[in-house]
Amino acid sequence: EAIVHLDDLLLRRVRLGLLLPCHGFSVIERIKLIVQEELGWNDERWVEEILNYRNLLDKSYTLKASPN
Repeated sequence: EAIVHLDDLLLRRVRLGLLLPCHGFSVIERIKLIVQEELGWNDERWVEEILNYRNLLDKSYTLKASPN
C-alpha cells in the first residue's frame, strides 16, 4: 500500500511521530528530504501535509488541560 499522507507515514508506518520528541518535528527537515524524493511531493504538497499533520496531532494526540 502506498503512503498517501504524512500522518500515515509518521504515526502508523514508521511510528516516528509516536516515538521521537515533538512528534517527529525534531527531524522533520530530514524527513522532508526523504519524502519529497521518494514520494515526489513538491513544496506546496509538503506544506499542506505538515498543516494537516499538526491539526491531527492537536486534535487527537495532544493532552489538553481540563477546565477547572
